[in-house]
Amino acid sequence: MSIGPSFDTGILRIRLKAAEDKVKAFESGEKYVRMQEQSKAVFREQNAKIRRLEEELRKAHAETVDVRKIWSGIFDDVYREANAGKFALRKEIARLGQRVLEVERQRDAAMDRLRDELRNKNRELYELKAALYDAEQKIAALTARINKDHTNSSKSSSQSPNHKTIPNGREKSGKKPGGQKGHIHHERKQMEPTEVVAIPAPPIYTDDPNFKETGRIIRKQLIKLHVNVEVIEYQTPEFRNQTTGQRVHAAFPEGLKDEVAYDGTVKAFAYLLNNECYV
Repeated sequence: MSIGPSFDTGILRIRLKAAEDKVKAFESGEKYVRMQEQSKAVFREQNAKIRRLEEELRKAHAETVDVRKIWSGIFDDVYREANAGKFALRKEIARLGQRVLEVERQRDAAMDRLRDELRNKNRELYELKAALYDAEQKIAALTARINKDHTNSSKSSSQSPNHKTIPNGREKSGKKPGGQKGHIHHERKQMEPTEVVAIPAPPIYTDDPNFKETGRIIRKQLIKLHVNVEVIEYQTPEFRNQTTGQRVHAAFPEGLKDEVAYDGTVKAFAYLLNNECYV
């Protein structure tokens, strides 16, 4: 029991001695000097560290500014190039658009010229065919006139090369010539055409929006007889007025009223068969 207190007293004395030394150090000012020196050293170290960090921050900021300048320059270049490309592209698109309009205008003008030329050629063709038809009619009439003899004209038998009279064995019925009442009408059968003449639709129908093509082609044939049968078929599109329902088509040449008609060559040939060949 006596050891414990003695040990505690020694410790207290050591502590007391240390405290007294500290008090003396403070009283003498040595402690303050050491603390100031330590504080100054820490302050200098912290200042150096701060300056070093500030320098690193300045360099980083400068590098950031440089990078921003570089990227800004790159973006400006790219933007300028993009705008220049857009401008060039728009300019090229506008040029191509004008070129397309010019090509379409030239195409329309060429189509108009071709239509006019075709219309003129068709008109010339119709005129030539009409003149040819008239000439053939005159030739047929002259041929029939030449072939008249004493049996079918006022010529005497001495003036006709054919003196034989063709007997008529048919009995007279007393009926009027031509189609009889109640007789079933038989239309002339159309034949395979040897030539097809397309009649263009008149502008009065094609240019009028009220008229639309029905898809039906009106056909009328003019049959001619030579050594071989020649069939000219005239075709023209039919139009229907969407407002009134009227159906119209281009006019056919003179003499084509029925679906099938015969020109003067057929009549002349029949006349020759009747008067020269006894058919």
